[in-house]
Amino acid sequence: MRDALSTKIASELCARIHSGELKENDKLPSERILASQYDVSRNVIRESIKILVEKNLVINIPGKGNYVSRPTQSSIADKLENAIHLSDVPASEIVDARQFLEISVMEKYLLSITEQEVAELEHLYEKMESARGNYALFWEYDTKFHLQLIGCSKNSILTLFLSTLYRMTQKNIIMNSEDPVSAVAFSQSDHAEIIEAVKTKDRERLCHAIERHLSPLHEFYKEEV
Repeated sequence: MRDALSTKIASELCARIHSGELKENDKLPSERILASQYDVSRNVIRESIKILVEKNLVINIPGKGNYVSRPTQSSIADKLENAIHLSDVPASEIVDARQFLEISVMEKYLLSITEQEVAELEHLYEKMESARGNYALFWEYDTKFHLQLIGCSKNSILTLFLSTLYRMTQKNIIMNSEDPVSAVAFSQSDHAEIIEAVKTKDRERLCHAIERHLSPLHEFYKEEV
């Protein structure tokens, strides 16, 4: 009975947060006041608050009380990643999903990519060029390049989902390669092709470049199985 009550009250408080009635940084009423409002025990309210804390909608500050919070993109991505891991999805399927979504998203939003966004991709490309001999640094810029590319959709849900899949398939192929010099050259060739496809708004060229760029990742996970 208590579980059902605490879940129901947590849902009602959640609705008040989503509606804006309870705003970020607002302090929740005390357990005593909430217990009186909902005509339940303080233990039930305590469990309801615990549910909201687990959902990252409320934070507890010892000695001060409970405050409305907002889930960060990072915390949502962590939960999404954990859910995928717990479902035992093969890594190869995650790579397939990433490729399908990345190509689909770039096809849809290709025409809306701005000159400033292209310039940022070119800037990151130059950073990778200067880091060719430093594979760890090259990989860091490579990560920023892909996150910048994903962010060009300007769709927060797609960006969140794709960036999570990217993080889950973020293997430093270069560091694991028997020939890292060639791996860097291969990667940079793809990056240059992606940039040119974006600049010329060439969908077919872009799709081919992304598929080619992800091919080592497919091979990596095939060997891992």
